[in-house]
Amino acid sequence: MTLIERLTKGDFLVLDGANGTELEARNAPKTSDASWADCSVTHPEIVCAVHEDYIRAGADIITTNTYSTGPHVLRQMGRDEMIVPWNTASVALARKAVAQAAPDREVLIAGSASAYGNGAMRYASVDGKYIWGEGDLGQLSANFHEQLSILAEAGVDFLQLEFLGATAEDIEAVIPRALEPGLPVVVSLSATVDDNGTAILTDVSSGSTVDAGIDTVRETVRRIAGSGLTAICAMHSEIDKIDTILPAIRAEWDGPLGAYPNRTGFWDGREWVFTEQVTPQAYADRAKRWAGLGASIIGGCCGTTPAMIAAVSATLKG
Repeated sequence: MTLIERLTKGDFLVLDGANGTELEARNAPKTSDASWADCSVTHPEIVCAVHEDYIRAGADIITTNTYSTGPHVLRQMGRDEMIVPWNTASVALARKAVAQAAPDREVLIAGSASAYGNGAMRYASVDGKYIWGEGDLGQLSANFHEQLSILAEAGVDFLQLEFLGATAEDIEAVIPRALEPGLPVVVSLSATVDDNGTAILTDVSSGSTVDAGIDTVRETVRRIAGSGLTAICAMHSEIDKIDTILPAIRAEWDGPLGAYPNRTGFWDGREWVFTEQVTPQAYADRAKRWAGLGASIIGGCCGTTPAMIAAVSATLKG
């Protein structure tokens, strides 16, 4: 069944956890600001093993290792020739992992395309060599469309737009082009909560510092709710903020909801440093609350692990 069919049927779907931080934990090299994008070609066995571990943990959806393989980043790095190979290889590895780890179970593959890889995150690179970002909304939309078309052609089941660091204007501009390949589209919003208890989209400033932006979650969702999306998720948001962010989405959206937060932490220029310690069962207990708030897709972002996804699956699906 398709994602839409499963959600319409009322299925609860377990999403996988982090790819990048899990690759880091397994000593896969990070060679550039494109994060671990090239690992799908240089270290395919590690990428495949991460996918397989999430599948065996109970994930119904795994995400391609394509968060940072968007045209904007690779072209600035002078790696234009890798746009198609890295995206295509990542989808092939996800399909291989499903075939090896769950030959008798239906596992969907989400094709990830992010605001980072496609240029909506506007900040200086860690080494100061690049100024990431794309101010032309037409070009930004074209970047997403180029990557999403490659992912669709390579065989993903649906498209997952991960908007850490994007504005409401960016998101609204991208969605029409994202729908063109004809696959279900899930929009994932990164948000925080201000001192007044309002859910606000996050902004990415110098380095990889994540702060509050200017657009509220409610206003952003109001602008995109009627555009033909399949689901809207809260992603790369701190665990404690999800209880506020999900109701803000629900206030303007009556379709399927999802949540995949990250552990509190930061990128120090060399590696991820997480300041929030949470056990797998504690994470699963939070997930139970999110399900109670209406989330039917639950997984994890940076810092989450196969053990956490296994606990979520066991807790919410028995």
